[in-house]
Amino acid sequence: DLALRSQPVVADNTLIKRLPLQADLLVLETNWEAKLGKEGQWLKVKDVEGAEGYVAAWFVSK
Repeated sequence: DLALRSQPVVADNTLIKRLPLQADLLVLETNWEAKLGKEGQWLKVKDVEGAEGYVAAWFVSK
């Protein structure tokens, strides 16, 4: 699964919820494609239920 976080950091207190790996996400930033698949990079996203947060870019693909 994919963690949706309130801040771009891995910590117990930043977890909003867990999403399926194949979840559809709307990216809320520009130049996001350069971050895809890169370790240490984060993407600001919104899920289909409207929850906003950050996901690890190294788990995301187009």
